[in-house]
Parts: sequence; C-alpha cells; structure tokens
Amino acid sequence: MKFLAFIFIYFCLTILSAKESNQNYALAYKVEKISPVLSINLYEKVVQAEKVNKKFQKNSLSRLFYLYNRYSMYEEIFILNENFPNDKSRLKKTDKIYQKISKNLKIEESQFKKIILLTVKKDDLSLRNLILEYNKTPNIYLLSYIFAIKLKQEEYEALSYIISEIPNINPVLKFYYYVKVSSKLTMINTVEKVLNEISSISELTNSQKADILFFYAMYLEEKKRFRQSIRFYRMSSTFSKKEDRNISLSNNQIAKIFLIQKQPKKACTIFNQTPRVGSESDEVIYIYCNKKQNLKQLKTPIQNLFQKEKSRFYKKILQEIANL
Repeated sequence: MKFLAFIFIYFCLTILSAKESNQNYALAYKVEKISPVLSINLYEKVVQAEKVNKKFQKNSLSRLFYLYNRYSMYEEIFILNENFPNDKSRLKKTDKIYQKISKNLKIEESQFKKIILLTVKKDDLSLRNLILEYNKTPNIYLLSYIFAIKLKQEEYEALSYIISEIPNINPVLKFYYYVKVSSKLTMINTVEKVLNEISSISELTNSQKADILFFYAMYLEEKKRFRQSIRFYRMSSTFSKKEDRNISLSNNQIAKIFLIQKQPKKACTIFNQTPRVGSESDEVIYIYCNKKQNLKQLKTPIQNLFQKEKSRFYKKILQEIANL
C-alpha cells in the first residue's frame, strides 16, 4: 500500500510539474511581446523543469537562443549548449559566434572554442586543462568570459583556483569575484582587504579604477550602506570618460537605490532612459518610470528574479505592483 501511495503522489507531482511548465511557456510567449528580456527567465524555467512537454521545451530552447543572441548574452549560449547539446542547428549558429568573438579577441577560433568548451564543464580535470590552454594564449578579455561563465554557474571554488593559478590576474576580475562571493560565502573583511591590496597598485588605469569603485559600490549596496554606495557609484563615474558606459551604469544603480528608499521621482529623473541591453533590472525600472501600467502583467518574471537574486529592488517593485 505504501508503494502504491508513493506512486500516486509521484504521479500527481509529475502532472503538476508538467502543468506548471506549460503555464510558464504560455506566459513567456505573452511576456515576450511586452518585454523580451523579462521573458527569458520564464523560458529558462520551462527548459529546467523535470517534466515538460517536448514541443514546449524545444520551442523554449529556440526562443532562449534567439534572445541570448539578440542581447549578446553569449555566456548563456555556451552554458545552454553544454546543458542541451543535441541541436545541430543551434550548434552551427554558435560556431558563427565563436568566429565573431575570436576575431574580436584576436585569437584562433579553434583555441577560443576549446577554452569555452572546457570552461562550461564542472569537473576538476577540465578545470586543470582550462588553465593549461588559457596560459597558451593569455588574454584579459578571454579571461572575462571564463569568469562570467563560472560566476553564472556559481562555480566559486573553481574561480578561486583560477585566481590562484594565473599570475598577474587583472585586479578588476579578482575584486569582482570577492564582491560576488561575499554574499554567498562566509568571509571576514575580505572585500575591504582585497580593495586595500588593489588600491596600492600604482599602474591601475582610470578604467580599472572606475570598475573597482563601481563593484565596491555594489558591495556597499548589498550591505544596505546606501549613502556610501551612492558616493562610490559617483566616484566611479569621475574616472570614466563622458561617453563611457560606467556613467550611465552608475546613474542607473543610484536610481534603483532611490526607488528602494521610496524616492520614485528622484529615481526616474536620474535613470538613464535607455536600459542596458539585456539587463533585467534596468528593463524593470524603465517600465516602472515609463510604462507602469505594464507592471502587473510582468509580476511573475519579476517574482522569479526576486527569488533568484533576493534583491531589495525587485522586492520594492513587487510592493508597487501590489498597490496598482
């Protein structure tokens, strides 16, 4: 009897899981017409589900590839191909991306592809081989791709190993790693310690200084030290050129802090009215400031983002939706 009860419960959960996936697919299709970038996390929910209609999964994978490519989210494409490799058409399109990026990085396409295929894997042997291959053609921008992929995979131990194995690593990447893991791992004053170490480097460029100050502002924001966070976002802008993206990035982050602090008019005034390509949080505040009536239809993807990131910004937006 217990075995039959278990089978019955499992069967019911399977039906519920499949039903939820189907609902996510229908909603993703609807949301994509309003905000393509916010539909992404819904399509991701569909393909990650244990039980899902194969047609919906195939269509969701197709939409994800299209949207990732549209917003230049190449790290996501590489991870997607690792998790769902059996699509010749998608892999053929990915080869064009390898060609494009390797050309920009000025390294051999075959070497770039080899490094990416090692990066998306999570075993120790692939990690050691990754270091060996990277050292053949060290490149600061290539290393940024490696870091971005490992951070998205939450491979923090792997990143720690990479930092220890690559001499003279870009201090910006090292500092960003510590900022990102500070909320994930238990560390005492590590961010401040690394910041002090990096600050003593006399050869830092203005671009590196801008990035480091920006990431420190992110860290302070996470710690609810909002006044200091705004100060460092603004300091980051002072090291940026007038056309540099860091200025608009800093203003957009400050705008989100003002919104969290219940200053919506101030937030919408300072927000750069052109959202960062592929940035969900920029997209949400843009809609809040310009198309607030659409927020109710976007509640589910915003809830997904809040559950994933535990961001005070998304929490505030959900409170605003509840009051509409």
